[in-house]
Amino acid sequence: MFLYLLSYISCFVLGISKQRYNKVISFTLLVFLAVFLCFGYFCGSDWRNYELWYYRVDLERLFYNYFAEPGYYIYMLVFRFFDIDFWHFTIFTKLWCFVSFYSMLYYYLKERVWLGLMYFVPWYGFFLFIDCPFRNLIAVAIFLIAIHFFIQRKVILSLLLILIASTFHVSTIIFLPCIFFVGKKVPTKIWVLLYILFNIFLGSRELLTNVLSSLFGNLPYVSAKIQGYLLDESEAAAGGSLFSLGMLIQLVFFILLIWKRQVIERHKNGIFIFNFAMIYQLFYRIALTIELFSRFQLFTSVFFCIALIMLLQAFKPSSQKLYLVYLLCIASVGTTKLFADNRYIPYTSYIPYMFQTEQPSYEYRSQYNYMHSPYNK
Repeated sequence: MFLYLLSYISCFVLGISKQRYNKVISFTLLVFLAVFLCFGYFCGSDWRNYELWYYRVDLERLFYNYFAEPGYYIYMLVFRFFDIDFWHFTIFTKLWCFVSFYSMLYYYLKERVWLGLMYFVPWYGFFLFIDCPFRNLIAVAIFLIAIHFFIQRKVILSLLLILIASTFHVSTIIFLPCIFFVGKKVPTKIWVLLYILFNIFLGSRELLTNVLSSLFGNLPYVSAKIQGYLLDESEAAAGGSLFSLGMLIQLVFFILLIWKRQVIERHKNGIFIFNFAMIYQLFYRIALTIELFSRFQLFTSVFFCIALIMLLQAFKPSSQKLYLVYLLCIASVGTTKLFADNRYIPYTSYIPYMFQTEQPSYEYRSQYNYMHSPYNK
């Protein structure tokens, strides 16, 4: 538990300290975050399936009855061809994904990147890198690279990368048309109207399910994915709540973003960042109804964090301190997932096992958190 708290609180401390300009200290913290987030071993959940997939991958499944999106399948095959261990493959992949996330945050926030990480790590980093929905993580990382090229007006390359990302996780494809309007200024009243409509009409799980079926019913692969997620969600009965702590937090942020949008938009590519932050807000509302849509939030989460830190300039120096404390408190709310089940605690790292000739068995690793976590549910 200590490492989880240290990861984002240390970002907060460095972010408000003059030591954020110290390259040695900054690099040390960056390495710590990368090692902590990318070297998890027994913790998390999805790795159990991904490890089995990795060792049974074969060329025949590439063209018939494959069990994952084809891009991820081909990506695995490259590493399997060189007989690379699953955990070396996983850690390498997490590391370059981590660089993708960090690079986008640093590009816009510079020395304030630590404040962005302070919010990103507990809300999204723990889930993406430690629980690790692996294909989703890779897709989001590629999407961020695509956006970087898009803002440099390399449109063809950007579109190609988004298409590649969709071969790792099909949810990426929804952002293909989005990137053509996120650079355009959308009137405030349109965003407010959309926010109200989403809250009123998309609070019904049944209605949203029917809409999805109408839109994607003719696309067998996509339709099967959606139905699979819907059937797997055990929190269906609780979905769609209009009033919750999370919804209240997001409502406050929505009001702040709308009220002070000019502060964000005067930055380089500020309109772009503001629009993605608004898209995040809309997906958050839908995700309360159907958790599947929380995966869509991940694609815009970095821009949402950037927008929140850019809002600092909307406050006077004395008020900035209060705003940062508020962000730290809200970031801490993101750690409640740690206590929801056994995925995160205890945390184990691959590093102590890295040079051992004999690794713990799959069964031992798979059962470890079930046996030792105080939060088994």
